[in-house]
Amino acid sequence: MIMTTIVGIKANSGIEGIVLGADRQLTHYDDAGEKITRKEQIGKITYGKNWIIGDVGGVSNQFAVFLGTKRKKIGEQIYNAIQRYYDNPKSRKPHFPEINEINTLAKRNGAEDDCLHQFILAARYDQKFNIWQVDHFGNLKESQKEYLALGSGEDYVTKYINSISEKGFIDYDAITIPKAIDIAAKSLEIAEQDPNTSGLDLAVLTKRGAQYFGDFIQETMEKQKTRMVDHIKRQYK
Repeated sequence: MIMTTIVGIKANSGIEGIVLGADRQLTHYDDAGEKITRKEQIGKITYGKNWIIGDVGGVSNQFAVFLGTKRKKIGEQIYNAIQRYYDNPKSRKPHFPEINEINTLAKRNGAEDDCLHQFILAARYDQKFNIWQVDHFGNLKESQKEYLALGSGEDYVTKYINSISEKGFIDYDAITIPKAIDIAAKSLEIAEQDPNTSGLDLAVLTKRGAQYFGDFIQETMEKQKTRMVDHIKRQYK
């Protein structure tokens, strides 16, 4: 089981782009993989000038080294992978060989399957915006819908988005960036029914580039929490 929830939504009305949302919970289990021993908050979104990654794997040295590479180099690897996909979607060789190698090394070192890395990739390529799933083997799969969800909370996200579509609350042909942000934030809130999902990370990709809002969200929530606690304390002075 993939212990997280990631959702990408394409905006095709007004300012064109992609909203990528993720939870922030990292869940630790006992050796038997049955009981939760600890939870912590981490960022699961990485971004460059014209791309965003939302990772659903665990924590590994190999992937940390990859993310620590200069953003320009990661961007080149991403665009090479996308080009390989369009050149030969059914290639026997991985579109993203760097991810294939990272997971191969992690597996050799004893990593469990749910700690291997796969992610949602949002990118602007050839003047177009799209979202792909990058699997454990480094294969790309282009989303055929206006959204893509991945992780242990995926079913909750899919059910919610399908529900609001059936009720006419969204039109897949007219999704704006603000609407996509609303959908991402609400779907991640609903996905918290999954015990491995909690918190909110958010990034937006447009022609102006990628903007990350996860730190702003966390700082704002902490300030609100502090203000609420101070307000309660004042009742007893």
